[in-house]
Amino acid sequence: MEPSVSLRFCWTAEDLTLADVVIIPGSKQTIDDLEWMRAQALDHALREHTKRGLTVGMCGGMQMLGLEITDPYGMESNGSAFGLGILPIRTIMQRKKITVQAEATLTESVLFGEKVHVDRLRGYEIHTGETTYLPGARPFATLKRKSETGDVLEDGCMSEDQCTFGTYLHGLFDEDTFRHEFLRAARSFHKLAPAPDRCDWKQHREQALDRLAREVGRALDVKTIFEWVGLQYGAD
Repeated sequence: MEPSVSLRFCWTAEDLTLADVVIIPGSKQTIDDLEWMRAQALDHALREHTKRGLTVGMCGGMQMLGLEITDPYGMESNGSAFGLGILPIRTIMQRKKITVQAEATLTESVLFGEKVHVDRLRGYEIHTGETTYLPGARPFATLKRKSETGDVLEDGCMSEDQCTFGTYLHGLFDEDTFRHEFLRAARSFHKLAPAPDRCDWKQHREQALDRLAREVGRALDVKTIFEWVGLQYGAD
């Protein structure tokens, strides 16, 4: 949706050659996908990329950027694997899965060495991994979970050169303010002109959801459906 962004999936090391930013997404088979990356020589290409470009790891992608991933209970796979060694973190897969909405604030108001103006991030966690910091690690954000306990904890990790970061917060790029500041900082790092236009994704998404709700309302007898389950339609 962002007119200044050209986004594509990368399957080979050659695909990464001209990338300005590489995003490693989450995974339900983190160790297996990490081994697949090695089989495609993507691990070597990614390490070379971090010397000149910007890198983001989301959830399982962040775990891959660390030193080691261990799965002692076989939640996703068996055994353990060395990570890409880019961030000073280790991850152990746990039996309990974290699924919770969360808010966060950046530990430092800086992305890729550029000062950014972001008050609050919103998104959700969905992971079994528990990540620990090694000496010298710098958390990416302070995260507050929207749960009964309201846990407040450090989240993610940022590299010493500020060119790579990881986080457990999904939905990060749905936030217009963060995404626009992210793009501004990334373009500044690569000495590109500011983006001439930006997308207000939140407004677009809300309008799309409203259209969907109207169509569902026209197509379904919602009042009868509520009666089937013993509820009164329109009641609080």
